[in-house]
Amino acid sequence: MADNLVPFADGTKDLRPYGDATMTKGSMIISPKQSCIAIEARVTANVLNSDSSTVAALAMADRLTLLSAYTLYVKRFLSEKDTIQPYQGQALPVVRDDFRTQQELDFVGLTGNTAGTLGGSFAVGMNKVDFTVLIPMGHLAFIKDSEKFTGICAEQLLDFEVKLKMGADPFKAANVKLALSSQTVTYVPRTRKARSRRHGVVFHSADINNPQSDTITTESGLVLNIWNKGALAGTNLETLRVTVKTDEGAVIVTDEPNTPAEVFKKYDLEPGSDSIEDSGHTDARTPLFLNEEKPLKNMFAGPVAVKQVKKKEDFDGIVNYCPTPSTAQVLAEVAQMAAKLPKNRQLLAVNTAILEKMDVEDAHLPFCGFTGLTDQDVPFYDYAGLRCLPGGVPFVVIPPQKLRNAALRILDAMKKSPEYPEGNTGAAESIRQQLAREIPGAIVDVVDGFTVPSWVYSQVQSMLAAEVNALVAAMQARRAA
Repeated sequence: MADNLVPFADGTKDLRPYGDATMTKGSMIISPKQSCIAIEARVTANVLNSDSSTVAALAMADRLTLLSAYTLYVKRFLSEKDTIQPYQGQALPVVRDDFRTQQELDFVGLTGNTAGTLGGSFAVGMNKVDFTVLIPMGHLAFIKDSEKFTGICAEQLLDFEVKLKMGADPFKAANVKLALSSQTVTYVPRTRKARSRRHGVVFHSADINNPQSDTITTESGLVLNIWNKGALAGTNLETLRVTVKTDEGAVIVTDEPNTPAEVFKKYDLEPGSDSIEDSGHTDARTPLFLNEEKPLKNMFAGPVAVKQVKKKEDFDGIVNYCPTPSTAQVLAEVAQMAAKLPKNRQLLAVNTAILEKMDVEDAHLPFCGFTGLTDQDVPFYDYAGLRCLPGGVPFVVIPPQKLRNAALRILDAMKKSPEYPEGNTGAAESIRQQLAREIPGAIVDVVDGFTVPSWVYSQVQSMLAAEVNALVAAMQARRAA
């Protein structure tokens, strides 16, 4: 559960049919040393029952149809022109399923039959109906070490925009005797204590449109789940095969399951811990792939392919995932954080997994985000990272003592021996990579890792080569003296 639930200042907005309730960029303010793990959108609707008798509670299917009248837009500004958009008009039932798998919690006021919620009946006259929409903000409750790296920091949240839109009156659409009179949305951040300036990643919801209607293939990233919109015929998945592309080739993770329940059973490795995430999903969507409850180091990262070995019907896919951040995105995010510092401060962005001493593989480093240290923080002087001045451009920095130590180790590794006539090039490369792991953006391909050159890794290689050359020149000068 969140530590704090304090509404945003000016966080209550009117929401009318064909209108929107928007928290604009710069308006969502939380305290330092907090991480926003979700945003509540608390909806209060005044609904008129014009009939002479009570209107019975809506069936669950009708409640979900009602929610479908609302759509979510979440936008992260990287600059005045560049944005990433985790949600681009997805209906609330989609958001609900994403939240249930990410944080194992359901919307408040949707299920059950409590009066004054979406599950209650409607008395004659005016009725106050309350329900809470839960908007994901990168936290993954099912990952064992998630509190070390997930969530959105105060500086990062300032660059977000959250918008809830509504179409026609959803209550009238559910029952002609009902009519929405007025409605407000109050936005409330769910926060937890965390390191200051701990920058997390966000997960996207996106439709998948592949030319092959019997195949779904995602782009590279950390894929949480893949669904087929609607139930597959007879919920029969017996020809389904799911593979994940890794650095050691394609790995089959699901092969010919009989029912959606089998897919969920594989996902929920701790039955009884929380069953909310799999309750009722198949009423609206069929699960094709779900990343299981486990430590991050044991999760697959890379493109996921779902194929009907023997085609039965066309896929209509949707995926919830984090795309691998590009170099341009990482540099923009570091510059944004630095711009919010006082003019006399400096920022050093360090990969959070390294700072928190997490046990992860290289493929997971891009999804651990980064932590912004200032020159007032002691660790600022101990780590390699991306340094940036307020209003400046990020550049790679390696502490002099660390650079010299790594260069000396490379020189030692490259000494010729009977076992390594040309020097231990593998050990030298390992030293370079060990240093680069501290720096955000070092890995831009989660399948091929350091074999795909990134700007950050190229900088590390060049700096180490220059230091090695300087050490060799100094040694030669001493010998000549």
